[in-house]
Order: sequence, then C-alpha cells, then structure tokens
Amino acid sequence: MNTKATLVTGLGVVAALPLLTSPPASATPPHGAPTIEIATVNGSGCRPETVTATPEPNGFTIRYSDYSAKIGGDSLPTDFRKNCQVNLEIIPPEGFTYAVMRIDYRGSAQLAPDSTGVLKASYYYAGSPAQTPTFRSFKGPFSGAWPVTEVIDPSRFIYVPCGEKRNLNVSTELRLTAPDRTRTSTLDMHSDPGSTYHFAWRTCPRPGGPAG
Repeated sequence: MNTKATLVTGLGVVAALPLLTSPPASATPPHGAPTIEIATVNGSGCRPETVTATPEPNGFTIRYSDYSAKIGGDSLPTDFRKNCQVNLEIIPPEGFTYAVMRIDYRGSAQLAPDSTGVLKASYYYAGSPAQTPTFRSFKGPFSGAWPVTEVIDPSRFIYVPCGEKRNLNVSTELRLTAPDRTRTSTLDMHSDPGSTYHFAWRTCPRPGGPAG
C-alpha cells in the first residue's frame, strides 16, 4: 500500500508526496544528541567552509552561510541554479538507531514580478535509493522568509540497520527563472536558523537479548 507525506509551507500551501512503505517502529527518545560530522561537501552553491552541521537532541541542523541563486541584473549565466550535497557521518546514542521523520527547510527570497524560484531537496542513506524529492515553487513578486516543512508518514520511516554505518546524504537545489533579466531575483538557504532534520528513534537489541 502506498502512503503519503505532507508538505507544509510557510505560505499555507499543502501538497502530498507519494511514499513507499516500511514497518513502523519507534522508541522513547534517548538521552543525549547524536554525533554529527560532515564527511564531504560538494556543489556549485556551497564551499566546504560555508556549511556546518550541529547536533540537536532529536536530529541535527545544517547551516549554509553562502548558498544563493541569482538571476538578472549583474548575475552570471550560471548563477540561476545552485546545488549542494552534504554527506554526513551520524552516530546515534548507544542502543538506538534512527530514521528521518521531519525536515524543516528555511530560506528567503527576493523575487521580481513574473519570476519563479524553486527549492528541490532530497536525502538518502548510503546504499539506499534516494527518497522522493521535495519540490516547492515561489512566485514573484515575493520578498521575505520561506519555511518549508516535510513531514514523513510513520509507515515511510526508513531506519538505519542497527550496528551498520550508513552515511546520510542531504541534497538541495535552488533554481530561478525570469522573463525579464533586467530585474534581479534571488533565492537563498538560511544560515540562521538553518534547516533542521528531526529523527524518530528505534531501540536496538542488546547482545543476546530482544529489542527494547
């Protein structure tokens, strides 16, 4: 049976994304935050020194200090599209594993009339297929912050197998189109407060014993 994840945006738009299924499971959140370390950063929109990942009690936050697409005005022909892929080493608290359950993307835009900005985002574990990408369009004229929240249905949770190391790949893309290139439009990913990935937890079995 297919399920859906709900996409809620700061502009009040709700969309549905098709999902595959996996057995739901959860556990009481562990004490302490996971250990997060950036392994690699690649893409036209982010240099390694401009990306940080901070552990949170139930996940982590990525902050981009210089990630922006631009079109029109004095922009370069390649500035209309920027992308970034961050590969993360994640160590959950002892006795637990995790799945991504919710993502809060945050950014801002300055869009001239008739221009359009698009956020495309996805994540996947090493050795696993990519998740259904999130798409969000912003129509000009627009000026201000944009939060986009993706909530994953519990039947869609994909847990990292207990005892296995699976790096998490986080991919995002910013893209702009505009019929009038004399006017400047920009689309940014925020450094503050950043984009937060929330985890659901599963208890791993103890050696010689059942799962908790």
